[in-house]
Amino acid sequence: MAFTVQSQSPHFILSEFFVYQEDNVVRLQWTIKEGNTCNGIDIERGGEQKSFEKIGHISGVCGAPDQSVTYRYVDSLPMKNRVNYYRLELGTQGYSSPVKVETRFYSNGEYVVKGNPARSNMTILFKNENSVKYTFRIFDTQGNLVREFTTRNDRLDIPVSELSTGVYIFQTVSTRGSGFTGKFAVL
Repeated sequence: MAFTVQSQSPHFILSEFFVYQEDNVVRLQWTIKEGNTCNGIDIERGGEQKSFEKIGHISGVCGAPDQSVTYRYVDSLPMKNRVNYYRLELGTQGYSSPVKVETRFYSNGEYVVKGNPARSNMTILFKNENSVKYTFRIFDTQGNLVREFTTRNDRLDIPVSELSTGVYIFQTVSTRGSGFTGKFAVL
């Protein structure tokens, strides 16, 4: 599953800069416009607070006076199940605009629960490439139905502030008959 994000105005020497997840890595691609060069490129990654760290380097003169040049980089250790921001330091030309991608690593092959245990909101990310309708049912530990949601998205945001402290079980079923179950805690 790939979630591609492209920078709208990446940098004055770049014609494009985009990132996407492919399997367990994040791939970056950017193109330096014809007639532009820089001396070395640092690839940086940051999290939600956008505190960037250098994760790669391309040395030497980058770009070319007579043609556009495309570069690729693979981040083999992205932050899992989080938003990853990437930017380029283009030698003395400065930084590109940050580009983000939300990575999804399904540990059980079906879903990821973000923000668990939760106080106010929790998100369940799951595979739904064809926008199939899913019904989510939330039960307390006694088996009582507490809430029910439907979505055609690949995520469900649950306002857990409306729930009492405790452990809950969720069960899903799609219009195609597939589904999954899991649990979460509310503090």
